Amino acid sequence: MSLKYFVLTIGAISSALSTAHADTIHSNEIYTNLKWSWNQSQFEPSSVQVMATPVVAQLNDDNSDNIIDNNDVADVIIITFKNNDYAKGGIIRALSGTDGAELWAYNNGAIIADARYSPAVADLDGDGVVEIVTTSSSSNFINILDVDGNIKKQIPKVESGWRSVGDISLADLDGDASIEILSANAVYNYDTGLVFSHPWAPSSISGDFNGDSRAEVFTGGALYQSNGSFDWQYQANDTVWFSSLVNLDGDKQPEVIVSVPATYNSAENSVFTVLEHDGTTKWEVTNLENSGGGVQAVSNFLGRETPITTSLSKIFGYANYHSSPSATITIEESDKLWIRSGAAIDAIGTAPNSVVGGNGGYLNSPIDLSQVEAIDITSGRYWWGRYHVLALDFYLKDGSQVSMGSKRYYSHHIKTERVTVPHNSFIKSINVWTSYWLVDGLQFQIASVPDNHDIKGIVYAGYSAVDMYNFKGEKVWSVPNDDINSGKIGVSAYDFDNDGIDEVLVQDRQTVRILDGQTGRVLSSIDNSSGTLWEYPIVVDLAGDDNAELIVVANDYDRPYAINHGVYVYESADDDKPWKNATRIWNQHSYHFSNISQDGSIPSSATSSWLTHNTYRSSTLRGVVNNTKSPIFGRQTGEISNHHVLNDQTLFVRSGFAIDALGTSLDHLAGGDGGALRSPVNLAQVESIQVTSGDYYWGGNHIIALKFTFKNGSSILMGSKHYASNKVVETFTIPQGTQIQQMNVWTNGWLVDGLQFELN
Repeated sequence: MSLKYFVLTIGAISSALSTAHADTIHSNEIYTNLKWSWNQSQFEPSSVQVMATPVVAQLNDDNSDNIIDNNDVADVIIITFKNNDYAKGGIIRALSGTDGAELWAYNNGAIIADARYSPAVADLDGDGVVEIVTTSSSSNFINILDVDGNIKKQIPKVESGWRSVGDISLADLDGDASIEILSANAVYNYDTGLVFSHPWAPSSISGDFNGDSRAEVFTGGALYQSNGSFDWQYQANDTVWFSSLVNLDGDKQPEVIVSVPATYNSAENSVFTVLEHDGTTKWEVTNLENSGGGVQAVSNFLGRETPITTSLSKIFGYANYHSSPSATITIEESDKLWIRSGAAIDAIGTAPNSVVGGNGGYLNSPIDLSQVEAIDITSGRYWWGRYHVLALDFYLKDGSQVSMGSKRYYSHHIKTERVTVPHNSFIKSINVWTSYWLVDGLQFQIASVPDNHDIKGIVYAGYSAVDMYNFKGEKVWSVPNDDINSGKIGVSAYDFDNDGIDEVLVQDRQTVRILDGQTGRVLSSIDNSSGTLWEYPIVVDLAGDDNAELIVVANDYDRPYAINHGVYVYESADDDKPWKNATRIWNQHSYHFSNISQDGSIPSSATSSWLTHNTYRSSTLRGVVNNTKSPIFGRQTGEISNHHVLNDQTLFVRSGFAIDALGTSLDHLAGGDGGALRSPVNLAQVESIQVTSGDYYWGGNHIIALKFTFKNGSSILMGSKHYASNKVVETFTIPQGTQIQQMNVWTNGWLVDGLQFELN
């Protein structure tokens, strides 16, 4: 792959003392400017090399209101080391997110932490202020630090030594508001200590694999229950290092992505694998051209949804009585199919009181068409009439069959024909012919979504390249990357240009690059050196101004590749292109948005990432920008109106093929008069809102569907996703302890164009 750059020199101002550093940026898309850097210290001045990925949270009261919260600037927590002694322990430091100044006085001396692995940060005791979790191979404890860098608590480890260090993850496994600490060879509870031990693994993750409202722990290729009970083990030919969770097939269980990097000299043992939630292999890649494999990122790298294509089936039954269908039944996403039948098929429709046909027979239980794989249509001459549809047999995805009507009451010319609903397809509409006694003929419009409809991509880096895979395990693109030192360098994701598609962030021995998610094209490149282990760049909105920063670590102990050392924080160099909708916290190496609230608290019942935003190690917030406002979904066109949520917490929506109007009072709906008034939504019971926008078939870009997911697990869809192209699907998750207090609506008076939620 040949890449050409032009050189843009940006005069960067560092607000911290800095040594010479190249600020030249080779870019053809995304322009960056150095905001501040840290590369020297008066305390332990030789310990200024940084390798491990930082974590970010609010540590001090920047605005002097006597509260540390989201109104303060987020700060950067790093581990530094001397020379090339990263394996011998380093110093944990905290840098001001404002200018990189060190926050701690070190009155009690330095806290030693392993410089190879990321610490973790979160509010562990519920006091509203975060704690920092770290350890070292020489320590007998998991060390809990307060925001001033002092040891607040120590939890005894099962052992010290190299087996006791790795990337730390935090989670409330049991949903009891008591936080678990996932370390290299054990799980600890913050309040009670050791929960269970397990073999060494460099990085552990957690998630509710089986839907029992308790999170399991995946570590070293093995899955454990929250109490340590063993579930299953993935058998690899070398150590399982890093993992992520994703939903690639649309079911309710996650798939597990695992990297088995092996070594450069044992490339045949290096695999990149996706497992089902029960440990069976979904697909596996052995890439001898790019062995190794570090931390993966999952996001919508591969673009938006592909427009659907439709086709009409043949006409089943008899249509020669009528020149055109008597009616066309449009099937919305949440619609069920209702059928009246007795000795034949009397009527059919999407509501029990609105069926097409006659009034005879009885009303059957509704059919969920999303679960239908095939339908057998039996037609023939009816004993008491002409030719009609006599019976329907529905074959469901779970292997069951539902039959309606009868094949007994005919004299001759009976025939049974089948319509099949292929994979990635659905029934969009049904044409019905009837003389309004029985159903005479049926025709199905089948909508198909190509196999590349899943916009998710999985990206990881090996010894020699960054590779992007689609949901089927097919390589989409590959870009050279120089990580011959470790073969385990990490990647992360962020939507820099706010186009709804994440870019890829990666570093190697001499550069930090931003890559286009769809093609791998280099959008920006920054000179930066590292000896490389498994670090990766991150993006965080430090100031909470909806204009995020890119945070990069550097070291120069490897002299042939020495450029710089320390921490470098970049911002957008283009005031007209701010980096919007980024997280304000990055609390651990396995960050995935729903594992941590923006205020640093850990959810007791974390929303499964694969069922909502379906990303891993992405900084882009499709849910909340901060604790007060969501992003703006859709377009800011037309007039804006504000709708304060009343005491009854009711939302009213008019919808048909799109979202026509909405508001908190029937007397004050924003939008048009089309569609139908839907059942009111109780916002107090809503857990998340999926917002779909797109180019409407009849003109303009509008919000076409809203899917409300409730705290009891139920959901309801309003509008439709079937009548628009270039769709963008985003999920707004309401943080625990907050409620929607206002909605801002943009409309030109026909449909709803834009929508934003404000929280209390």
